[in-house]
Amino acid sequence: MKVLTQYGNPEGNKIAVTAALVGTPVEFCSEWQSRSKELAKQTFGQQAPIFESSFGYFTHATPVLKFLANTHNLYPAAIEQRVQIDEFLEISKDDLDKPIKLWVDMVFGHIPTDAEKLKKAQADVKKFLFIIEQKLKKTSHIVGTSLTIADISLACALTWAFRVVFDEKYRKPLGALNAWYAKIATLPQFVAVWGTVKLAKVALEAPAPTAKVEPPKPAPKKEEVKKAPAKPKDDDEDEDKPPAKQVNPLDLLPPTTFELDEWKKLITNTKDRKSVMPTFWEKLDKAGWSAWFIHYEKAEGEGEKMVPFENLLDGFVQRMESIRRYSFGTMGIYGDVPSLEIKGCLLMRGQDVLQGLLDHPQFEYCKSAKVDWEKDCDRKRLEDFWTNVNDNDTVDGLVVQVIRFWK
Repeated sequence: MKVLTQYGNPEGNKIAVTAALVGTPVEFCSEWQSRSKELAKQTFGQQAPIFESSFGYFTHATPVLKFLANTHNLYPAAIEQRVQIDEFLEISKDDLDKPIKLWVDMVFGHIPTDAEKLKKAQADVKKFLFIIEQKLKKTSHIVGTSLTIADISLACALTWAFRVVFDEKYRKPLGALNAWYAKIATLPQFVAVWGTVKLAKVALEAPAPTAKVEPPKPAPKKEEVKKAPAKPKDDDEDEDKPPAKQVNPLDLLPPTTFELDEWKKLITNTKDRKSVMPTFWEKLDKAGWSAWFIHYEKAEGEGEKMVPFENLLDGFVQRMESIRRYSFGTMGIYGDVPSLEIKGCLLMRGQDVLQGLLDHPQFEYCKSAKVDWEKDCDRKRLEDFWTNVNDNDTVDGLVVQVIRFWK
């Protein structure tokens, strides 16, 4: 059996955790987009995850969870409990999964920020969580007294939020929910898929909405109006001043001769990336740019399996969205199971680590070292990170497993 989905998708991870708990081997791959025409003929919809089995294709997680857990205690045989589980899965899909996805997608920049929609989504999520909080004050699980697919579905739906938007202040009134989530999130089968969940200390904010540009209205004909004599200025009178526009400190730096967008296009569109590195060194503005080696410090148990570690890498990269305009580089997974490492090298505007990266909730778990432009060993190591991106290539003596170009 195979599940077609992108890594880190909560819906796909619901299936992965359930499959691990019931002991059913399921293969995961991200080829669903390249097979869209074929799958359109086989399914009612093409939205990931798509479950591929010997007897057909199925979309959406809920029917797959029921299928996998049908003969397991995760979906008890008692009809009374099944009805309650079905009810919860149906309600949470609309009342929690959709608004929480919208909230997190806006934070990551996957969709444009809409202030009104974001506010409503946040209110819907909070309302649902307080209902769950009251329930969990009286019982240990969502349905019944043992783990079911209702618990798995809810925990997976909440994981990205716990990582990036549910900070300490948000979590404080949700003690029962926090305790329940900690119990689910530390299950070995959950950790094997999601990795160790590190709770947000500071909530990430969605970027400001893009201002709508409206065509200018034709100016009305001016009528001559005699000006009234100006009133003497009262020193005590407050003047109406427009709010000061926030300026990005990076925009105040001296102009740079290095064209970042041109470099991104050049290296990503060149098959032999090593061949364009002389161009990089020739055009680099050393005073206007710095580069940093990044090494993620793993928690116990991390890096032992590829899928959860790749989820962790993708989550890390997604949360770098705020620095995209001022940075370039690679982040990747290197080494072999069970000793995988997340490393990378990022070029940044200015001489310090960008504030957007310092605010990244996972960056505090990373070691960073500034590249010395004058050291041959640092220059070679930077080139290795940016150009050794194929199977069997190595960086720092470790085999390349997964590469994410940051551009």
